[in-house]
Amino acid sequence: MARTSDVIAAADWILANKAKYGIRVANFSLHSSVANSFMYDPLDKAVEKLWFNDVVVVAAAGNYGKPESGRAASRSHPATIPS
Repeated sequence: MARTSDVIAAADWILANKAKYGIRVANFSLHSSVANSFMYDPLDKAVEKLWFNDVVVVAAAGNYGKPESGRAASRSHPATIPS
C-alpha cells in the first residue's frame, strides 16, 4: 500500500518530466480516507497541479458515496475535485 506522500511525489515527478517523456495523461486508481475539503487536501492539490499544467488526470477513486441522480457518487480524494 502506497503512502499519500508517495503518490504526491509521483505527481510531482510526472509534472517535472512531462515534456521530457511526452506525458499527457496521468491515470490514478486510488482513494484517500482523509476527510479534508478538496481545497486543503495535499493529494487533491498535487492532482490539481497536474490538471492546471495540461496533464489530463483520470482518477478511478473509490465510489463509496450514496448514489445521486442515478450515478455513483465518490467521496474519496482525489475524485472529489470539482471538474
